[in-house]
Amino acid sequence: MKDMTLGYATLTALSRRWQVDPSTARSALKCAEVSPSVFHRSPRYPWRDVLSLVEGWPDNSIGKVAVDEPLMSANYLADELNVTAQTIRNYGRSGQLHCVSLSARTLRYAFPIDAIIESEEKIVEQRKK
Repeated sequence: MKDMTLGYATLTALSRRWQVDPSTARSALKCAEVSPSVFHRSPRYPWRDVLSLVEGWPDNSIGKVAVDEPLMSANYLADELNVTAQTIRNYGRSGQLHCVSLSARTLRYAFPIDAIIESEEKIVEQRKK
């Protein structure tokens, strides 16, 4: 399951992406059975494994995921979208937003990639008219 284009992530990079402490990140990796690379002295985890096993992205979406973008808490995303945190949790539960369960009490949400692409395409089309 190695993808050389995505490379490897350090525990610090994963903690930043998920906005959690390193012990929570380490626990999420362990629960998903993501093993560190044997080629590096310090632990580095293949992005493809992290995205598919921990974050649950389908294989056809992995190449579209911006790994440098952090996942957001329900409260933060609710503020960004002007809705309540419960609405974000409901959207995550129904599958309208990509929801990542890092532990029993830690959920993070990804801003919908398809929605961003569609809105950018609409803006470009409107400017052409």
